[in-house]
Amino acid sequence: MTVCDGLLCRALPVSQTLTKCEPPPEAHWRRVIAAWQLPAASKGSVLACYDVYESKRAELLRARDRIARALAAATSVAEQQLSASSDGSGASASAVMNDGSDSSGLADASSYEELLAEMDSNLRKEHVLELTFQNTIYTHLERFDVARLCVLTYPYKHDIHKLVSVMKQS
Repeated sequence: MTVCDGLLCRALPVSQTLTKCEPPPEAHWRRVIAAWQLPAASKGSVLACYDVYESKRAELLRARDRIARALAAATSVAEQQLSASSDGSGASASAVMNDGSDSSGLADASSYEELLAEMDSNLRKEHVLELTFQNTIYTHLERFDVARLCVLTYPYKHDIHKLVSVMKQS
C-alpha cells in the first residue's frame, strides 16, 4: 500500500467487519463518466487502446493457464514419484525429478524450471502491458481531462479499468 492509498483509505467508508477499503459503488463510476464529458475523439482513443489491451491480456492469460496446467501436472507427477520412492528405497527428490520416467517429460527438473521461467516471463509481460496501457491512456488524454477525472472520482482513487469498462457499457 502506498502513502496515497493509505490516505485515501482514511477518506473511504470502511466496513465494521473488514479492515479493507470498500470499493466505490457502480453508480459512482457512472456519475463520473457522465460528469467527465470526455471529448468524442479522446473517448474513441481510450476505447481503442482498451480493446488492444484486453486482447493482448487475454493472450497472456491463455498462455498462463496453459503453463499453470503444465506446472500442476509436473507437480502431481513429481509428488506421485516421491510418494512411490518413500517406500524406503532412499531415492532423493532430485533423483526422482531427474529420472525422466514420465513420458511427457514434465517430471524433469529442467522442464519444471523452464515452466517456472515461462510463468515468470508471462507475469512480467502482463506487468509491462499494464504499464504501457496506462501510459498510453494518459498520453491520449489532455491534462485537463486527467485533472478533472481526479477531482470527479474524489474521495476514491480513479480506476482507469473500471472507468473504461463502464464507458464501454454506456
